[in-house]
Amino acid sequence: MPVKECELDGKSGYKWGDEGKCYTYYPNNESSRRTAKKSALIQGLAIENFIKLDITCEKCGWVWNTSDGGNDPYVCHKCGYDNK
Repeated sequence: MPVKECELDGKSGYKWGDEGKCYTYYPNNESSRRTAKKSALIQGLAIENFIKLDITCEKCGWVWNTSDGGNDPYVCHKCGYDNK
């Protein structure tokens, strides 16, 4: 799940996917924008450590959960494509 742009109380920000909190930043302030994006990324790491992730093969479209992937959870067991 990627970092997405969001808006909260009229301010631009970033959040992790559809579930994350919107971290806002000050307009025209690059440092503030980077901090907001970094906060969303850190939140994403925390969320992903508590939920199982589904992977869709970019080659054949087969879907599986990372916990079902064995030694290399990103290799498709249907077509062998490495989805890293």
